[in-house]
Amino acid sequence: MTASGRLSLPPEYLRDQLADCPAWQALCAAADAIQARAKTHRDRLPPPANGHSYTAAELADYRPYAVIYTAPERGFRMDRAALGTYLDSGAVLLEIERDVPLEYSDDEAGANVDFENRLGAIFEELVARADTGDFLAVRSIELVEIVRGEEEFEQAGKGPFQLAVALCQWGPPR
Repeated sequence: MTASGRLSLPPEYLRDQLADCPAWQALCAAADAIQARAKTHRDRLPPPANGHSYTAAELADYRPYAVIYTAPERGFRMDRAALGTYLDSGAVLLEIERDVPLEYSDDEAGANVDFENRLGAIFEELVARADTGDFLAVRSIELVEIVRGEEEFEQAGKGPFQLAVALCQWGPPR
């Protein structure tokens, strides 16, 4: 299905915007924006092979990846600006997950700083593209959650990983 409307296009614009970021391309070892976009997913990852839950190997094959979707709360709004004119705004969630790099397997603090540095570069590049081309007019990015390879996830078979969730608000201020 192709995104074509006011509600479905913002996550697609952010997917293209993320794929265009050199920092995201570097994180996912992509040669270009086309390869980097293949590491982004709309709404969720493809279903696991067994139909129920991902194996550690499946997740390792996907990582690093991004999942982009309309925020469940305040995800879209239309405000009347003038007779017959409405301004759209909303929020899109961006989840970025990666394996903990081998060089940081015994250095949690180093892994965290490396991940935060990469996230910061990605966020800077996203906002730098906010007013160009067919990209999303991101007005703010808020890091709402960061998971740092916690033991219970490793025990659940997910392997050591890091996950960040960012709320990307777009359009005019509400």
